This record gives sequence, structure tokens and C-alpha cells, in this order.
Amino acid sequence: MLRATFVSCVVGSLAGCLAVPAIEPTIPALSGQVSRSGIPVAGAYILVSKRFEVVACQNTRTVAVTDSSGNFFFAGEKTLQLAVLGGDPVPHWEVCIEYDGRIWPGFRPFGFGLQEKMQLQCDIDKTNATEWKGICG
Repeated sequence: MLRATFVSCVVGSLAGCLAVPAIEPTIPALSGQVSRSGIPVAGAYILVSKRFEVVACQNTRTVAVTDSSGNFFFAGEKTLQLAVLGGDPVPHWEVCIEYDGRIWPGFRPFGFGLQEKMQLQCDIDKTNATEWKGICG
């Protein structure tokens, strides 16, 4: 029995299919600045959601508030993954900015893979922002 278990583990690891617990980022560490036409905005709320909806900025929670220089920092989130899936993960998180009673879509990642850290520059006076192309870059 021990030999069968050992052989299964060796074969599984060689095939790249062995499920090993791993802590993976679900939302990267975020830092950056919120401004209005280049002037730093203090007191803006940085909102995140682990998954985005059809309508931007639903089911978000506050993770940071900008300081007097408009800067913010969020340490990110990681989760324990008990299964190893082939390929890069598809990110499903989003950032929104709330200030003066208004909420703007900030950033939604596209593509595959998940970064560990992101630097965002957000301008609440950006005129071409949409739900899918927010005010942060």
C-alpha cells in the first residue's frame, strides 16, 4: 500500500497534476494616487470587489482612504488554493473610487495571470471613463 501511494505521488508530480496547497493572490497589493485634474484628492475611498459584475462597482468594500497627498495603499488579498489548475488564473477583481458622494469605476484587469503588486494613477476628472475602462491607469 505504501509503495502504491509513493508511485502515485511520483507519477502525479511528473505529470504536473499533483494538487499541492498554495497561497495565491486573489487581489494584488495596490498603491497609487487619486487626483482631480492633477491635484491630489484627500479622503477618497478605495473600494475593491473580488469579482466584478455586469454593472461596475457592485458588492465592493472599502480597503483604503487617500491621505492628504492623495496616496493610498492596500496590502492585497491571498487565498489558500487546494487544487492546482492548469494555466494562468483569470483575474475577476475590480477597483472603484468613491469621493464626494460619487463612485467611479477605477480599474478592471483583462487577460490572464495575476500580478502581485499594482501601481494605479486615478483621475476623477477623466472624461472618457466607462464601466469597463475606468479612471485609473
